This record gives sequence, C-alpha cells and structure tokens, in this order.
Amino acid sequence: MDQKILDKAIKTVDKDNIISILEKLVSIPSITGMEREIGEYIFETLSEWGISVQKTWIDKKRFNVIARIGTKSDNPSLMFNGHMDTVYPEIDKESFNPKIIDGKLYGCGSVDMKAGLSAMMETARILTMFENYMDRETIFSFVVDEEKDGKGTLHLVESGIRSDWAIVAEPTNMKISPWQIGYLDIAITIYGKSVHGCFPSRGMNAIYGAIKFLEKFADSDLFKVEDKVFGKASFNVNKIFGGTGQLIVPHECRVEININLLPSQTEDVVESEITKILENLKENGDILDFKISMSDYGATVKLRGDELIIRAICDAYQEILGSNPELRVMRSWTDAETLVTKAKIPTIVFGPGDIVIAHTPEEHVVIGDVFDATKIYLVTALKLSSSSNNL
Repeated sequence: MDQKILDKAIKTVDKDNIISILEKLVSIPSITGMEREIGEYIFETLSEWGISVQKTWIDKKRFNVIARIGTKSDNPSLMFNGHMDTVYPEIDKESFNPKIIDGKLYGCGSVDMKAGLSAMMETARILTMFENYMDRETIFSFVVDEEKDGKGTLHLVESGIRSDWAIVAEPTNMKISPWQIGYLDIAITIYGKSVHGCFPSRGMNAIYGAIKFLEKFADSDLFKVEDKVFGKASFNVNKIFGGTGQLIVPHECRVEININLLPSQTEDVVESEITKILENLKENGDILDFKISMSDYGATVKLRGDELIIRAICDAYQEILGSNPELRVMRSWTDAETLVTKAKIPTIVFGPGDIVIAHTPEEHVVIGDVFDATKIYLVTALKLSSSSNNL
C-alpha cells in the first residue's frame, strides 16, 4: 500500500476519541455473564460510524459483536479479537469510575482488556475512511466469556468465521507474543480423618496433607524442565477449602490450582505426576485418600517464525515506534489458543497494558500505549488488506 495513504491514516488516529471510548468502556460493568450492556454500546457506536456490524447471540442474555470492513472476500485477511468481559473487581463501584492520573487511566478492565477494545474500535473507525484502498476484508470480533469458559470465541469459530491471520488485543505491555504457554485447571481433594480438635494425633488433618502435597508438587520435575522458548512451567494456588468448625480435625481439604504448561506437558503428564505424589503421601500415612478433577485445558501456541502476520506487525511497530519490537511468550491463556487450535488461524497476541496488574485494584493503562497500539493495528490491517502490500 502506498506510504502516503498509510501516513494519512496514521495522522487520522484521534487520541481524544480513544480516551473517550476507553472511559466509557471502563464505566460499564461487564463482569463475565453481564456483557450485554457493553455489547450494546459497542454495537451502537460502530453502527453510528457506518460500519457493517451484527450481533451473534451466545445465550439469551449476551452476544458477540462482529464488524466487517473492506471489500468482501471468501476469507478476510485479518481478524482482531477482544473480549468484553472482566473479572469481578476487588473494589466495587469505584472500580467503574475511570480516573486519569499522570497519563494513566485507572479502572476495572482498563488493562484486561478495555484498552485493547478501544484501540480496536478506533482502528475500525479509521479503516472505514480508507475502505476504497482495501482489497480484502478486515473483521473485528468483540466476544464474551473469555474470563470464564471462552464461549464467545468458541462460538465464533464454530459458526465458521475464518481469516488468514488474527491479532488478539490482550495486554502484552507492547511486546509481541507469537507464542502462548499452555494452561490447565486442577482441583485436588485430600481426605483425612476427623476427631476432636483436642486430640489431633488420633486423627489425620486433611489441611496438613494438602500443605504437604503442595510442597512436594512445587518441587516436582514439572517445574525444573526449561524450554528454550517458553522457559519454565509455573503454578498458582487459586483457592483452598478445608475445615468444618472449631475443635474438629478437618477430614477434607480441596485445593484448586492452575498450571502454565510447556509444550511437552500434556494433561496426562501432569495427572501422572500429581497421582504419584498423592499415592506416596497415602502410603506414608499423611493422607487417607484423594480425588483429582481436571478441567479447562489449553495447549501451548507456537507460530512459525516465517508467518506473514509476525513480519507485518513487526514492520508496523518499527514504522510507528522507530525500534524493533521484543518477541515474548504470553504467559496467560487467551482466546488465541481457540483461534489457533480449533480454527487453524495463525494468531499473535499484542496489546497495550501490563497483564501483571490485571485483575488487581491497581489496574491501569498508559494512554500513550493505547494510542501507539491503535496506529500499529491500523498499519498492519491496511498492509494485510492490500493485494499490493510491500512487506
């Protein structure tokens, strides 16, 4: 695409409009299951801008928003994907009052991932002005349920929507992620023996058994292996439930953990390691019995280095920011896994904001990064939608 057209498009990006959109998005509570209001806002705003947009209902209460821009083709060249839902905020009402302090916008979902949504929306707005220069279609998918079961993007791919490439606008701190670490949720229930709390030696404390399991699990071989790209696996204890009352030795304790997996670490590998540890604890008399429940498995994602989407967004990044981007592994599950494994769409993750502070009361995003990310999205989309791209 002609550089003069790209330069004109870049100059059209409106920072004030981005801030206005982001403030509005943050002000709308959209906890998973409650995405309808934010979906209506996105649908109505895109419609007002003259964009072809539709709702695809996931259930009776919520829907995905799908927008299309450019010359219709059998396969859109590029899809932008972003989720509208957030986790439940640490602070209730104040979390939905966006505040700008020192060039940063604070509020629930500002990082994960309403900054990415606002960048997508501004990109879509500007692409409509340059639609005549686009030989192929670009699609924008605003989806529900990413923070829970990923039903939005799963519905998207099951409905047959495809593209040559995709960008998931999750926060990557302005790094580019062609790789995503695997993910597995596991619940382990430890069983012991209840007795009066004044005679603990006569019982078997299930909470103590759970602690011993976690210590041995943290020291297992799963977390000693190092992959050249993905580094080491890790895990987090999400919840622990145990005990029934005062002066009662707990007979049951449930531990819920999630694990970031390496390519070689499948569900079977993890389950085998956990079973081995628990069997040893049982043989040693530390626990009476156990149960393992596994769910929400996502495989690792690793794009080939020669994928055009990587080169396209790296070129756009260099053009906008004047430096080469850092390629980094996304260490959290995103909808990229669904797009890659179920729809076979080469997908990268790239967006403004630091995921480390997502899901926390301090959640915020640097406004300048949202502005830059929008320009990078725009240049990437225009180049990939043109049959005469000069990549």
